Amino acid sequence: MQFAFVLAPICLAAIVGGSVWLASELEELDRVYLLLPGLLGLITALGADSPEISSALTAIVGGENEVGAGIVLGSNLFNLAALIGVSALVAGPVATPRRVFAFGGAVSLVETALAACVLLKILTPIVGALAIAIVFAIYAIVLSVRPETAGRLPFPERVANGVVALLKSAHVDVARRAGRGDDEKEDASAGFSLALRTALALGLVVAGSYGVVHSTLRIGAALDVKKELVGSLVLACLTGIPNLYTALRLALKGKGAAVVSEALNSNTINILVGIALPTLIFGASAKPVAVLEMWWLLGVTGVVLALGLMSSGFTRLGGGAVIAVYFGFVVWRVLV
Repeated sequence: MQFAFVLAPICLAAIVGGSVWLASELEELDRVYLLLPGLLGLITALGADSPEISSALTAIVGGENEVGAGIVLGSNLFNLAALIGVSALVAGPVATPRRVFAFGGAVSLVETALAACVLLKILTPIVGALAIAIVFAIYAIVLSVRPETAGRLPFPERVANGVVALLKSAHVDVARRAGRGDDEKEDASAGFSLALRTALALGLVVAGSYGVVHSTLRIGAALDVKKELVGSLVLACLTGIPNLYTALRLALKGKGAAVVSEALNSNTINILVGIALPTLIFGASAKPVAVLEMWWLLGVTGVVLALGLMSSGFTRLGGGAVIAVYFGFVVWRVLV
């Protein structure tokens, strides 16, 4: 047991250190390839989400299904409060184009609703996972397309015009260089080096997450804390550190669209990998408290969407409101 108390801070340090390293490499990726803001947020979410995903899967594979579900649902609630709320409080207003936020928020809400249908056994695991994957794929494709390309797609005129307007809003704050000089071009070796460093940083984060899960569960058992509570609060917050760190970096640089994209995409990825895919293997099962956590997540996501649409982003007041709602969840979860 003493070993768990020693291992936990060491693994947490590995997560934090790996997160700092990973954030630096993602910034280099953005500098080299001039990523669109929504796509930058999606890629950042994929990297920073690794401890949450690996922790949830570690718990599920180890037979702790309720802990795994708690990590996913608790992490998603923490992400909304920390990435959006804390970023707004620390960096000032987190601005994002209204159309972009509405699109991303709607996707996140739909994905959460689909996951709720799977947990409630309204949808079978196969149908639910397929629906979640399709919605996410469409979202990722849209974020990767330029407005001029979208205008040539074989859509009805009204749909095509709406997509073009959305993409113009998403990419309006990106200053593109017309071209690069020979000295600015990246060679293949530079790209390989960047990929290798990113993979190593990601590996450090995943390894730290694995150790944190096992050591924290042992500590929780020694202190007679419910496993589900450890998952939805303690592990959810600890594994959310990489997301919070990268979001603050983006917010302080004025990349509000990327911050919001990271928060919403992180939640979508967690649901896809942490809930939809495991149900295909282990089936859909959830205790009443997990179902209630899902209702909390749906409600908080709706609140965040409403607040963001009212002001085209989040002011410090809006960020504080999101954090207050999250603390309401924490109090409820402790008392349950």
